[in-house]
Amino acid sequence: MLKDIQISLKLVFVLLLFMTFVIYWDGLIDVPRRDQSGFLAEKTYFTSNFDWLIHTLSYNRTRLIGAGDYYLFRPVHMFLIWAADIFFRDQPKISGALSIIYLFLAAAVLFFLLRSILNDLVSFLFALLFIVQYVSQEIVLWRHISPYLLALFFWGLSLRSLLIHQRTNKHSTYAIGAFFLFIACCIHEIVAAAAIISVAGFIFLRTEIPSQQKKKFFIAIIAPAIAYIALNILDFYYYSPGSILGVADKSIGFEPMQMLASIWSVHSASVAALIFPFTVAMQDGGSGILVWAFNSDSLAIKSGGVIGLVYIVYFVIQIKFRETLIRKHRIVVSNSNNDFNKNLGVVNSQIIFIFSLSAYLSFLISIGIGRVYLRSVGYLHEATYYYSFSAFFLLLMLASGCLFMNKQKKMLLVLFLSIIILFNWYKLHNSLDKYATDSGIWLTQKNSTQDFFRKNTNWCFAGFDSSYSKSTQLISYYLEKDNCSSYELNKDKNGVFILFDDKGEVSHYHLFPKIKINVTSQLEKYGPEELFRSQQAAWHAEKPPKYPQSITVDFYGQREISLLGLLPQESKPERAPQAIRIETSNDGKSWLPVADVDNVCASNAAQGWHDEKFVQPAMARYLKITIFSNCGDPDFLTLRGLRIEDLPKDSSYWVRVDQLSDSQ
Repeated sequence: MLKDIQISLKLVFVLLLFMTFVIYWDGLIDVPRRDQSGFLAEKTYFTSNFDWLIHTLSYNRTRLIGAGDYYLFRPVHMFLIWAADIFFRDQPKISGALSIIYLFLAAAVLFFLLRSILNDLVSFLFALLFIVQYVSQEIVLWRHISPYLLALFFWGLSLRSLLIHQRTNKHSTYAIGAFFLFIACCIHEIVAAAAIISVAGFIFLRTEIPSQQKKKFFIAIIAPAIAYIALNILDFYYYSPGSILGVADKSIGFEPMQMLASIWSVHSASVAALIFPFTVAMQDGGSGILVWAFNSDSLAIKSGGVIGLVYIVYFVIQIKFRETLIRKHRIVVSNSNNDFNKNLGVVNSQIIFIFSLSAYLSFLISIGIGRVYLRSVGYLHEATYYYSFSAFFLLLMLASGCLFMNKQKKMLLVLFLSIIILFNWYKLHNSLDKYATDSGIWLTQKNSTQDFFRKNTNWCFAGFDSSYSKSTQLISYYLEKDNCSSYELNKDKNGVFILFDDKGEVSHYHLFPKIKINVTSQLEKYGPEELFRSQQAAWHAEKPPKYPQSITVDFYGQREISLLGLLPQESKPERAPQAIRIETSNDGKSWLPVADVDNVCASNAAQGWHDEKFVQPAMARYLKITIFSNCGDPDFLTLRGLRIEDLPKDSSYWVRVDQLSDSQ
């Protein structure tokens, strides 16, 4: 009979691992995408891997390239990305294998949870359906995001520990569960919110769990969440970012209906993606990101939301029914082990449902308000990796309602799961074949590098090389030679990639790290790193400043300089430079004067800038600004921003090797 089917755990895990690699084999190699590219480039600021690690752990508060979402705190997630960068930056296949293993671990813990209430075959099919989720494929392809899957893994291990305690009554299982939950919180903050919401669920739950045991449940769930929140707050105040929200977010006031509409959009899209995958069409959204630009008014989306809500309400009613069932058929453990296991299955299904429902609600609130409400529904279209979270929790809730199915209903469930799995697998295979093969990767990367080349958009791209000084890190995604017509792909003796244009003419390009800025002095943590991004945190010279002070910019290669702009500290114009000298150099030793300016206090451009346009443009690698006085403040010399005409806003830029000075 179907209910008697048992599968060896070792066989299940081997099958899941094998099938996960088979399904995502075409996604083994991929290119850096959006946030990951900025993260990789930021490594060039650090000569020590340990310093890079400390900077990375609080990345959203410390990042130098692009402002982050300051309220986000994911130290374990960032540690995993740091480790992958340090050990596997130039080994993309290993990085891809890690992402696939993360998916397997999440699926394995899903199976492990479900087999406590369902037979092994049905549990295996639920786990396989999670693996082949077509909509959430970015969770594997986007290496910067992939460790999110471990939040599901450790969250599942924590829940499993609490379920085990129902049989063993050992205190150690609570401690282990609390530890796993804390790790999951440090990977993604949704878990912390889910832990808090789940307490309300357990108050609602009135099974035969003794009150003393419920108290242990509360401690094991709440303690890790409180510890995470406290650590988050301490970290936030230590780094003191400019705000709570990131630059892409906006405070649009408290509009309850719009907030609820945002949450409903996330819920409807999540359910629709799970049960109506045949209606979903992924498309290239640029930078290699696959997007699902759904229509909120479509029948599938509307139906998904309603079906999901009806099921949740139905199951909440069923919980009360099951409580009555347990009390009616109360048994003595020693007399009937089978009856005890059935009774335990009811309790387990209720606990799993409460946990998964609280996690799902946390997901809806976090994404619905924190992203869709504060940004737009477009974020929901692009951040498809989050559908992996919703699929995980929805599958848990769906499975926990199948405990009392008869044989016929279970056969129908197996048939339904098999059809959805095959359909997802088919669509996922076609998508990976189109976007994740070598030719698809090359096409995506070629398109994304056109911004760098601007006037020359027909380059055959071979790879990145961002090595310089001690910060030698290689971003090398080696592609098949036939992707670049018939030309050989190689590097010269200096490790610089050779690129070819369509005519076969060789050009050497090198990707150098972000512009480096040196100053004669700085006050405490107020360094010059943010000057070219004009952030709120201004550079402060020593207090009181001893003149002259200087700011020296190294472009890591010659460039044309025709205009220099200075922006004073916000609301503190008296602290800005007044008398300055501007000089350039190609070796950092011999300096050529460009301009002496007696008074740059007055703004002469938009948004408070003072611009100095050179009489003749200068070609130089170095730029020095010597400051002889400020605009009146006796204690402070500060500057919020620098700008140079036509300077690329990206953290790195391309420069011809034959244009570099000998000192490079």
